Amino acid sequence: MEKKYTVLRVIATLYKIMGVLIALGTVLLVILAIVGVAAGNPALQQYGFDGGPFFAFIGVIMVFLGGGLSALGIYAVGEAIYLLIGLEENTRFTAVLLRDRFYPQPAAGQPMMPAAPVNPNYPPAV
Repeated sequence: MEKKYTVLRVIATLYKIMGVLIALGTVLLVILAIVGVAAGNPALQQYGFDGGPFFAFIGVIMVFLGGGLSALGIYAVGEAIYLLIGLEENTRFTAVLLRDRFYPQPAAGQPMMPAAPVNPNYPPAV
């Protein structure tokens, strides 16, 4: 069957790439924050960050959670778009199979068979 929704596939891929990039950026930012706090970065002290290791740890955890959840959410949007495309493809494929099973198409040059008569007694009464 033909591939449809090319633009949606591109958008979903872009969302997944952005999710991965945000996750990598978050990990890099957490590593830099840990190194900066551990080294006693004077730039942090200049802005009044003298909270000690406990507050530095809390800040690193907040950055990790915020960036991680953002990356996970953006990646999930891309996966959801792929899920919906797959759902549409499977539904279309099932409809074609059912149509061909219950309404077979005649071969080229063959006359069309009339539809089977409807049995009014089906399903049987219980």
